[in-house]
Amino acid sequence: MPSIESLMATSRTYMRDHKKYFQATVSRQDGSRTFQLPHPNISPAGLYVTAVSGTTVFEGQPNAAATDTVFGYQLDERNGLLRITAPITPGFQPDTYINVEGYYYTWVTDEDLVFFVENIVAEHQYHRPEFVLSSVGDVEADVIALGSAVEALWSQLIEFARDIDISTPEAISVPATQRYRQMEDLLFSPNGLASKYKSKAAMLNIGLDRAEMFRLRRVSRTTGRLVPIYKSREWDDAARPLRMFPPNPTNYPTTPPPDFVPARVVTGFAEPPEAWEPEEPTTGGVYGAGPYGAGLYGGMS
Repeated sequence: MPSIESLMATSRTYMRDHKKYFQATVSRQDGSRTFQLPHPNISPAGLYVTAVSGTTVFEGQPNAAATDTVFGYQLDERNGLLRITAPITPGFQPDTYINVEGYYYTWVTDEDLVFFVENIVAEHQYHRPEFVLSSVGDVEADVIALGSAVEALWSQLIEFARDIDISTPEAISVPATQRYRQMEDLLFSPNGLASKYKSKAAMLNIGLDRAEMFRLRRVSRTTGRLVPIYKSREWDDAARPLRMFPPNPTNYPTTPPPDFVPARVVTGFAEPPEAWEPEEPTTGGVYGAGPYGAGLYGGMS
């Protein structure tokens, strides 16, 4: 049974963006409350934060209220910043050290990856009212995770596009754009992740590029109404025809504009009869009397 969390884990496996452990110790200087951690893309899950003053250890909790032994902090995952929002009640001493232990990612934070996974799930759900993530098979879940990896790496490609090559008079060259070209090959080469995702999605006929089959509705030229559609039957099936009601493909407005004046009566338009009924001709013709009586198909006079 796939979930957002399981799709994120599979997507990170495709990107090889696994957790990496780190430790950091920062001393408080001049009463500072914001600390730069050694890595960006910090994972908030399992982050352990403590403050040590002499032999006393205080525990940090995210967005917690200050007590004698607990202080609160906020984590900027993307930039790797730790901000103390509620120091302990007596206050930290000048010789206090902040210890942080946890994990970080190389490419994408959890918050960003959730965004990419939900986007791909929405694309696979488009025009599929029966789609429920919890009932998706393992094969399609693998394709969704692969598409999420493509979206995440594509966002990294946009970030790498800002790099420029550096060349100095001392013959020092830094080809910073090489990282962009490597990521581009990883995504869009014939054997890249984007091609692999499209190939798998096409084989399962899922995603935005899937082929859909519709029933074309024909409109009668004489009545202007949709021609009814009946369920197909075998040639020797003597049962009564079964009427089908597919969605109405016409999305035209059904009410006329305010300045519209019909030349003759139109069903549904509030028009007095005397405004459109023609006078009966004295001689025969279209509205004259005929073998079928007075009406549209009159006879000769």
